[in-house]
Amino acid sequence: ASTFGYVFGTTEYDGGVRTVSYYTASATYTSYIPATLRNVIILDELVLQYGAFYATPIRNVVLPETLIAIQDKVFYNSDTLTSLSIPSSVETFGTLIAAECDSISTVTIESLTFGTYMFQNNISLTTASLLSAEAIPAYAFDGCTSLTMANLNQSVDVSPCTSIGAYAFRNCSSLVTILLPNTIETIGAYAFYNCTALSLHLSSEQTTVLPTNLTTLGDYAFYNCDALEHILLPANLSSIGTYVFAENDILSTVTFKGTILGTYMFYNDISLKDLSLKDGTTNIPGHAFESCTSLVYLQLPNTLTTISTYAFNNNSSLKTVVIPASVTTVSDHTFSNCSALRYVTMNNTTIGAYMFYNCTMLVDVDMDHVTSIGEYAFYHCIAFQNKTLPNTLLTIGAYAFAQCYS
Repeated sequence: ASTFGYVFGTTEYDGGVRTVSYYTASATYTSYIPATLRNVIILDELVLQYGAFYATPIRNVVLPETLIAIQDKVFYNSDTLTSLSIPSSVETFGTLIAAECDSISTVTIESLTFGTYMFQNNISLTTASLLSAEAIPAYAFDGCTSLTMANLNQSVDVSPCTSIGAYAFRNCSSLVTILLPNTIETIGAYAFYNCTALSLHLSSEQTTVLPTNLTTLGDYAFYNCDALEHILLPANLSSIGTYVFAENDILSTVTFKGTILGTYMFYNDISLKDLSLKDGTTNIPGHAFESCTSLVYLQLPNTLTTISTYAFNNNSSLKTVVIPASVTTVSDHTFSNCSALRYVTMNNTTIGAYMFYNCTMLVDVDMDHVTSIGEYAFYHCIAFQNKTLPNTLLTIGAYAFAQCYS
């Protein structure tokens, strides 16, 4: 196994194309490749060594079925290479194998795995077929801005794909469709970050749902995916990171099959209109629905016990809220700056600090069982008309009703 330039090139200029190939992480070999050589067929090789085709002018390469290992940067920065097919025989992969290859438009992976950063920043790549992959490695297609289709729709005779690594499709701004099998259990942090054209499809049905086996969603997994309009969250979800679906401008409907939420989960999703949380949900994490400025309908389950800080802050279209009696903890700023909120029904004992801060249309809150009102709880609620405090009330925080002019 050798570098491409060592086999085919010369050490002195003879009219060919100068290339610098890496054969270790720091050692290079300078050679001159024949300018007319574009196609390479490798008939019998076990290992492609570090940087074997690094920055070479080839357009097509055929890899043998005998190949078992591809080391780091084998095709790195080969800007004239137009396609790449990895045979099923390959078991071991390095990193950045075919990254920064500006002309690759299609890739086919027949092996069970492939390398991290493998196709990073391949700006012409449009289609990826990954029919046997057991996992999509981290950063595999990061920055592939022309990628429109990724197919993980696997046949029944291969091991199932179970994970999509962190940053795997980050900034794939042209990615319209990815076919996900139901066997996916983990979607890593930033996996589809800034995929602004993305719609989700399962391999078994053309609906916008996440895989039924999915248990883990990493931080920012679908952040700024502005083409997602409807999402169905599966029942098996048990771990959800921060900002998972935040800043998705047209997301209007979310269906919850499970009971777990994440902090900042739908932050600033300005088109989300209806929200019905599933029975069994016990906690709404901090900032989960903050700045969902189109939210008009909110149904909270009777199993809910905790509403965390800023959970519904700045929901400027929300008019009515019913807080179930099961809620025992309401944190600060829960409904602050909900400028359209008028009526609140609650059977709870505590109104948290800043809970209705600057709710300028708020008229009435049922406080029959309240024992404590936190500081600034109704500050600047200029339309507030409830002047009768319950006999159960024990403490009132500073400025709780300041600037309530009515």
